[in-house]
Amino acid sequence: MPIYTCTTTESTLSARTKKALAGEIGTIHSEINHVPSTYVNVVFHELPADSVYTDGTPASPVLVSGWIREGHPKTEVTRLATAIAGAVTRVTGIPAERVLVVFQSSPASFAVEGGRATRARRGSGLDRWELTEQAACRQPAVGGRNLWSMSDCSALRNASSVSTASVNPA
Repeated sequence: MPIYTCTTTESTLSARTKKALAGEIGTIHSEINHVPSTYVNVVFHELPADSVYTDGTPASPVLVSGWIREGHPKTEVTRLATAIAGAVTRVTGIPAERVLVVFQSSPASFAVEGGRATRARRGSGLDRWELTEQAACRQPAVGGRNLWSMSDCSALRNASSVSTASVNPA
């Protein structure tokens, strides 16, 4: 569930340009990270012209802030930022000098989508979580549905005499 926020000054981008840019960002993210583009959220935030400054002077850049899950290789994140910056220039006609793309990341479990905490990408090295039995097996159901399967809870109960065990969420 990556989130991209494109901040501009009012009337910088037409509705048609926003749609094209959102589609391009979704395609780029999907191709680089091997996920469906339906996972990608793009939001446009427009500010009054007197609300954006660069070096103390009114400016009209395109600022793209992205949130992604931790665990992506640095080279992929750089490739993603570069490709999105290029797409902004190509789709909007705004010179590269006025485009900034920056990413922030946090553990997948810090995000909730559809009422459920998201999981780390398989193979990212973060897809095995350290969880206590209480955290995994006694949490309340969300939307009438438990977030952990009985086999996950059994694995925790059967773990050796350590206080936590690695499990993969269902």
